[in-house]
Amino acid sequence: MTITNNFRKKFLGFLLISMVLFQCNSFMQTHDEDCDLVVDGKSEYVICCDTADSVCMSAAKELQFYIKEVSGAELKISKTPGPMTIFLGEFAGDTVHDELGDDGFIIQTHFSNIYISGNNCLSTAYGVYSFIEEYLGVKKLSPDETIIPKNKNIRFKHFVQKEIPAFDFRQIHIVNGYNPEFALWHKLHDQSVRDSQWGLYVHTFKTFISPEKYFKSHPEYFTFQSGERIADAQLCLSNEDVFTIIRDDLKKRIAENPKAIYWSVSQNDTYQPCQCEKCLALDKKYGGPSGTLIWFVNRIAKEFPDKQISTLAYQYTRHAPKNIKPEPNVNIMLCTIECDRNRPISEDQSEGSFAKDIVDWGKLTDNIYLWDYVVQFRNYADPFPNLHVLQPNIQFFRDNNVKLMFQQGSGNAVSDLHDLKAYMIAKLLWNPDVDIEKVKNEFIHLYYGEAAPYIKEYIDLMHDELVKSGGTLNIYGYPWDGVKTYLTPKLLDKYTKILDNAELSLKNSPNYRQRVKNVRLSLEFAILEISKRNITPKYSVFIKENGQWIVNPEMKTRLDNIVKMAKDAGLTMFEEMGHPTPDEYKILTEKFFETGMANHLAVDKKVQFINKFSGKYDVGGEKALTDGLKGDIDFHCNWLGFEATNMEIVIDLEKVTEVKEVSADFIQDLVYWIWIPDNMEVFLSEDGKEFKKAGEVKKKTPYKTDKPVIETFTCKFPAKKARYIKVKTQNIIACPDWHKGAGGKSWIFSDEVVVR
Repeated sequence: MTITNNFRKKFLGFLLISMVLFQCNSFMQTHDEDCDLVVDGKSEYVICCDTADSVCMSAAKELQFYIKEVSGAELKISKTPGPMTIFLGEFAGDTVHDELGDDGFIIQTHFSNIYISGNNCLSTAYGVYSFIEEYLGVKKLSPDETIIPKNKNIRFKHFVQKEIPAFDFRQIHIVNGYNPEFALWHKLHDQSVRDSQWGLYVHTFKTFISPEKYFKSHPEYFTFQSGERIADAQLCLSNEDVFTIIRDDLKKRIAENPKAIYWSVSQNDTYQPCQCEKCLALDKKYGGPSGTLIWFVNRIAKEFPDKQISTLAYQYTRHAPKNIKPEPNVNIMLCTIECDRNRPISEDQSEGSFAKDIVDWGKLTDNIYLWDYVVQFRNYADPFPNLHVLQPNIQFFRDNNVKLMFQQGSGNAVSDLHDLKAYMIAKLLWNPDVDIEKVKNEFIHLYYGEAAPYIKEYIDLMHDELVKSGGTLNIYGYPWDGVKTYLTPKLLDKYTKILDNAELSLKNSPNYRQRVKNVRLSLEFAILEISKRNITPKYSVFIKENGQWIVNPEMKTRLDNIVKMAKDAGLTMFEEMGHPTPDEYKILTEKFFETGMANHLAVDKKVQFINKFSGKYDVGGEKALTDGLKGDIDFHCNWLGFEATNMEIVIDLEKVTEVKEVSADFIQDLVYWIWIPDNMEVFLSEDGKEFKKAGEVKKKTPYKTDKPVIETFTCKFPAKKARYIKVKTQNIIACPDWHKGAGGKSWIFSDEVVVR
């Protein structure tokens, strides 16, 4: 951007005088008159933008547009100032304003003129949008909703306003944040900015040295554990060839993409750091695998001093190292994946906590990229009451030397309260100390119209109940997780009544009504999912009619409504992997309606557990396998878990009965270290002492699956008389080497054991 020397001199002279006067508390006294931008729908001002830059010119046109929309006055855009002028420009070459950095700006009045300026065109545009919002009263709540007040007089006191963002990089991974207009208005960096700045982005060891290319010929490049090299794990960072290959590969990539600033040299998304003799020696010297990683990345960073070399402090490298510091151009990326969202992260600073780790990293470097999570990834539609922790968490990050912020929500997908969440986070990333309750309440008031008091009541009640109950809020959780805390049957009744009143308040407001329905979608989804466990007569998918289990007609209607509401809200997927879509969710749930309640010989019969089940997941305990309820794709729903042991049970049918089939469902969900067993054996006995093998079923599901899978093991045999049915599985006890939980205790989960 270029500015005429005459304008620059005048402007800088005015600015310096003004700042001195302001700091002496006399500036306001010398300008007692109001600044009248528009009087009775007319204005004598012009907008002066002495540049052809598209960003600045676009901001000038936006300013022109909104002044006219608010007041009716149309200001001219000119390259030369008038008697009364809004100047848009930069502080080119003036070291006094280095503190503004790349994104800061100053807005000020001086006599009859208004100045909006930053160190570049983008920061000037940020200042323009702040002026539009704060002094014209225009609010951009979402990409589709801009509130424009009407006022033929735009008047304000003279002022100087300087703003510098708390974070150098501010991105929201929520659908609104990817809208260029919304992002620019709220001073966010959209995906295009990140794409242009990052040459490589996280988990790059396999990019530089892939097992497919190198493992067969050079196994020594890879993790050494338990006496062998492991291909699908990490790299041996003490191996000099590994350093040379990555250095040379990175040099080539930088030459091909010289404009990129950040280049990630970071661990793969698995565990298993190398434990060869040399790596262990480095671990000992530098306080663990994180120190070895920093030692290696520092070496790479010294080769490229004009680039930012980013690496992960993640899982086994999350703790800060000892006896070593990251180089100034080493960027540390921390991820809050393990943190509970029911309370501020800073409240737990015990040894091994995330808060302790970020405090320790903050003492070593001020070059930290924080990857935070603000949504429930496994259930986008589930209520996720985390608004109360947004501000304290972002303030905590700011206070511990975080400079770059990435808030990961549901991406391009719709999720619970995503419009409100995006708006609040945008304000906090610019100014973590903003009055966030005021921001939240203003949004609710403007976005929900007459229903606003009810929506506020609904949101506040759910958050209050979560905090009061001490319940957990996991980013990989499910509705059932809140059934004893913020989603109890009693509270579901209250929430329903509140949203009923919200809809009743909107008799002739279709836009607001749709937004209330979008809020209601989350509640209805939670009710249906929780009802799959038949927790009360009202909240049950299955009810008895004439002694037989049938699907509750109200739940069928609720499913139809959820699918319609999801489509109306633009929700295309219920979880982060892209499935199920609303139509797929309908199919899956209807299948559960058909198969979720089993009438068979073992219903309500006693079960003896030879190998004890785990008490970590309460699904009915000893009755869970014969209560008639079957599980769905959520392992929390009606599944009974066995940790690091085989399942071995005996069912007592109470009398000798003819039996010809025994089946059981098992689920595999590798994210949670759950595997389907290798096989299932069935034994029969009439006296409970002597058992004879009736049959065996082997698994069909492969060990590696990218999403949850349910497999039914059905053992059929010629009809035999039996009173006691023994079911025994063989399964892996520890997670395999290729899994991120390698060596950790694995699980099997079974639901109903059906006897026919």
